[in-house]
Amino acid sequence: MFNHNTLITRIYTAENGLSYFEDVLPPTLYPIGKKQRVSQILGAARLFEFDADFQCDWHISSKRCYYLYLQGRQAVEVSGGGQKEFGPGDIILAEDLSGKGHRSWSTSHVPGRAVIITLS
Repeated sequence: MFNHNTLITRIYTAENGLSYFEDVLPPTLYPIGKKQRVSQILGAARLFEFDADFQCDWHISSKRCYYLYLQGRQAVEVSGGGQKEFGPGDIILAEDLSGKGHRSWSTSHVPGRAVIITLS
């Protein structure tokens, strides 16, 4: 459950064409019953898997999407400077649709798995 301490790491393109990290709040959850909450419809979901030796050079996000990490660990470096590591429970909002982008690689010895939710 999201709480006031939960943050999503947003990756975005600045006016200078470089990608940066920014911490943002998760989507608002609305009550739908006594003990249930739901967000607005976020988009289409799919499963993403990456090998333990996965490496991807500089690239941009093809679409705005959330990555919800389930298994394994992955490092991401943004072109504007900065590097973060993500693993189970972490969420990225990828919005760097232009410019130099970011690069990523596996940092664990096990394959990784994430859910990707493409936003409209």
